[in-house]
Amino acid sequence: MLIRLLGVDFFTKEIKVGGRQVRLLIWDLAGETLVGAARSYFYSGASGAFVAYDVTRKETFNNVTSWIKELLRFVKAKVPVVLVGNKVDLRKQGGGHVSMEEGLTLKEELE
Repeated sequence: MLIRLLGVDFFTKEIKVGGRQVRLLIWDLAGETLVGAARSYFYSGASGAFVAYDVTRKETFNNVTSWIKELLRFVKAKVPVVLVGNKVDLRKQGGGHVSMEEGLTLKEELE
């Protein structure tokens, strides 16, 4: 299921984990500045987070650290954060892209 509201996408997905049915509620904030102060609402109660950047757009990679700091400021407990380099299939189309080494270095810095 997908719902789009004010620049934010919301997805639900049910999966089995360890024989148990789990419902994922996924908010895609897409770095939207329009969401602004309301982002704290999306973070509250989070059990984990995926922080994705576009490997073909260096500016998204450059924002990762601030996105994670913002997330951690608003979640109530320590949550796992997964860093995702997205659109690797488009890397060959040229332009300034983020290398796998840069992504791995950032991951290590954030641990």
